[in-house]
Amino acid sequence: KKRSARVGIHVDSARRAAAKVAIAGKGMNRGRKVRFSHDATLWLERKKGAWKVIAFDVKQNARR
Repeated sequence: KKRSARVGIHVDSARRAAAKVAIAGKGMNRGRKVRFSHDATLWLERKKGAWKVIAFDVKQNARR
């Protein structure tokens, strides 16, 4: 039940940022081992002191 993630954020101003997220996981489903990967890019904007996701792109796959 191990989860791992790598997050890197590139900020080109104090109000906008982009983040890349990569997650890979393993688990059991009905007695079978399953693996998956999830890669996302998030575009964020800072409003009223809080970061909000304004757009995203996601790729996810079952892995063998």
